[in-house]
Amino acid sequence: LKAPCWSARPRAPATPSHHFRPLLNPRAALFVESEAAMTLDMASTAYMLVCTALVRAPAPSQRLQPRAISAPHAAMVLDGPSTAYMLVCTALVQLMTPGLAFFYGGLVSDLSVLTMMMQSFVSMGVASIVWYIVGFSLCFGESGGIMGSPATYVAMRNVNVNESLPFADGIPGLLFVAYQGMFAVITPALMTGAFADRFRFKPYLLFIVLWLIAVYAPWCHWIWGGGF
Repeated sequence: LKAPCWSARPRAPATPSHHFRPLLNPRAALFVESEAAMTLDMASTAYMLVCTALVRAPAPSQRLQPRAISAPHAAMVLDGPSTAYMLVCTALVQLMTPGLAFFYGGLVSDLSVLTMMMQSFVSMGVASIVWYIVGFSLCFGESGGIMGSPATYVAMRNVNVNESLPFADGIPGLLFVAYQGMFAVITPALMTGAFADRFRFKPYLLFIVLWLIAVYAPWCHWIWGGGF
């Protein structure tokens, strides 16, 4: 019988297992060589780290000091319950205008329902624009006798959501503007029931603007804006 071919071959001498590691993993060879070549002195390393930190640390006089907050940007102390109450009231007053539109729409004939509802809804848009540009300033601006100064809060110039107004402490100034604006919106809409089916749409838009400036603004300034 012929012996197997593998038994006739001379067996290679045994080699320690650590000699095969570099062949199986080239990265391990680099790690073994670097580990054998580098011998760290832990005491010296810790000392150098401390010295580096001390050199890089700025002197107490050079450290950044907290910047003082200027008066206009100072954090406003909000009254939480008052702010939440005003938010709810603003939302409820805003819902009065759509409710008024449906109410008036149910009191007229079928042909006038859309007209009555549109007169209420368009009041929200036109009155809001007038209130933003000059209406609030005429009502609550610096008193000029009959009405407030248009330049005080024109286009919400001195109104900020982070600051309260002098006459509305504890709540954001923009929230007070929105709350008062809801009443300016619904007031012209309330009058639409008096001239149902007897007013053209374009003259009604002009009437809203003139009435808010000539009638609503002076009376609001006299009663709530510090006028007469």
